[in-house]
Amino acid sequence: LIGSPEPFFQAIASPPPEAPTNAGNYKGEITEVDVSAEIATVAVKEVGLMGLNFTNYFHLVKVGDKRLIVSKTFNSEM
Repeated sequence: LIGSPEPFFQAIASPPPEAPTNAGNYKGEITEVDVSAEIATVAVKEVGLMGLNFTNYFHLVKVGDKRLIVSKTFNSEM
């Protein structure tokens, strides 16, 4: 599946009125970083994002002097 993250950005920017915002209760933490030459994996745990908890896994590739995110997967924890 290839797509733009724009729908996600729009949803986060303007959550529906009934969505819990948990203002002040959000926490994000990098829990894992693994770098192997040109490839890297990063895990980020988010707690309290609109009332939900997630673990996000980002995969990055080094292109020139930058690392670019090439994929993201996540696990939702209720």
